[in-house]
Amino acid sequence: MALSSTALPVGARRSLYLRYGVRAATALAGALFAYKLFEALTSTRYAVAGDSMRPTLAPGDYLLVSLMAYARSRPSPGDIVVVRDPERVGMTLIKRIAATSEGAYVVLGDNGSASRDSRAFGPVPRDDILGRAWLRYWPPRRFGLL
Repeated sequence: MALSSTALPVGARRSLYLRYGVRAATALAGALFAYKLFEALTSTRYAVAGDSMRPTLAPGDYLLVSLMAYARSRPSPGDIVVVRDPERVGMTLIKRIAATSEGAYVVLGDNGSASRDSRAFGPVPRDDILGRAWLRYWPPRRFGLL
């Protein structure tokens, strides 16, 4: 039995490509939305209280911190993270990962002259990193991804 092939007119082919492109874009947007929704639902809020992360973060900034960010990956230099304060029980610090040192992480404030960080207390263990800051939601004029 011979198979016959039917050629599509150019306009129909473009319409078909456009339809598939729109479907692919919609699926991608839906997946991105679902990922960000999951990240938001597994995030907690933190308020910035000091000057140690200026100019990136300022006192009065409110952040969403993903508690699941490092479930399948490791913190990377440049990530803004919330860590347990190694010197004050029950307190947390917001710092930037600067380097990795034998399973521990060097965390530094962006404003070195106003920061108590790994320069004072040394690298922090992975278990003391609580999450990655990913969104500043307040004040509205500073809203954005970190």
